[in-house]
Amino acid sequence: MTESAGEPVATSQCGAARVANRRFTDLTAEDEELVSWMSDGYPPVLDPLLSRFMPPATASMNVDKGWWPLLRRLDRDIAAAAPNYRITRLGEDLGVLDFEIVPDYLTEEIADIIAGAQSESTRTCVVCADRAWLYRQGDWLVTLCPDHARARGARSARTDADIAEAVPRPTDRELAFALSAGVPASAFTAQAQRSNCAYVRASDDADEAEMSSWLTSTAVARLLNTSTVTVNRLRQRGALLGGRRRNGRYAYPSWQFDCRNRPIPGLQTVLAVLAEDEDVVGVSALMTGGWEQLDDLSAADWLAQGRPIQAVVEALQDSERL
Repeated sequence: MTESAGEPVATSQCGAARVANRRFTDLTAEDEELVSWMSDGYPPVLDPLLSRFMPPATASMNVDKGWWPLLRRLDRDIAAAAPNYRITRLGEDLGVLDFEIVPDYLTEEIADIIAGAQSESTRTCVVCADRAWLYRQGDWLVTLCPDHARARGARSARTDADIAEAVPRPTDRELAFALSAGVPASAFTAQAQRSNCAYVRASDDADEAEMSSWLTSTAVARLLNTSTVTVNRLRQRGALLGGRRRNGRYAYPSWQFDCRNRPIPGLQTVLAVLAEDEDVVGVSALMTGGWEQLDDLSAADWLAQGRPIQAVVEALQDSERL
C-alpha cells in the first residue's frame, strides 16, 4: 500500500499495468484482502459460499476477484433467510452477475436480494471492485473501471449496437448448417441483429407492462391465506401460473383465481398441457381469449364456471395456436 493525499491506494499488479488508484470506492480491509488475493485457490472466507454449489464438484466462481466481496455479502444475506440454500449457477453474463439457486429456496425476499446484487454488479469493476461502467472488450461485454478498461483496451459500450454486436456470433459450422437449412444469409447481417435486438426489447417491454398489472407473491399469499414460500412451491409444481419480472419478483395473473379466492378448477391440469411454453404472458393471453370450441368463452371463464376440464384440454391440444 502507498499513501496519496493521506488516503491508502492499492498498488497490486495486473499484468504489465498497475492496478488503478482507487478513485471512487473505498473498500473495507476484508474486501481489500479479497480483491488482492494472490494465493492459489480461494480465500477461506469464501468457503461457506463454495460449499453451497450443487453438485459440490462444480464449486467454481467464474468471476474475477472484483466481485468476490459482492458475492461474500450476497451469500451472507441469503443465508440469513435460507441457511441451507444451494447454488446452481454462478458466473458473468454480458457484464452482469449470473446467479441462480435451487428453486425450492427462492422466496420473494431472496429474489430481491439477488436482484440487488445483480444491480450492484453492473457498477462494480470485476477486477478491483471500484466504481465501474459497461465496456466492450472484443466480442465481450464486461463491467470495468476506467483504468482497467484502458489497460484491457476496452471501449465504452454506449449504444444498442455495441451491445447487439457483443452477442456471440455463430461459428462457421453453425452458419453453414443454418444456410443449408434454408435460413437466408441476410438473417446474419449486423442490421438483422440490430432489428432482432430491437424486437426482443420491445417484446420484453410489452411483457413487463402486462405483468406489472398482475398480483405479487405477497398478494397471492394473502388470497390463499398461506405464505409466499408455499406460493412459490405451487408455481414450481405447475399449480399456479407465474412469471418473473425484471425486478426478480414473480407475478401472477388474477384470472386463475375464482370469486372465493381459490385457483379455478382444473388449472393445474390445463397448465400441464402448456408446460413446454415458457412464454407466461402468451399462456395468459391463450387462457383469456375467446374459444369457438368453448362457446366463445375464454378457457379461464369456462373453468371458473365449473364446466368440463377435458373440453379445455382438447381445445388446447387441437388448436393451431399452440
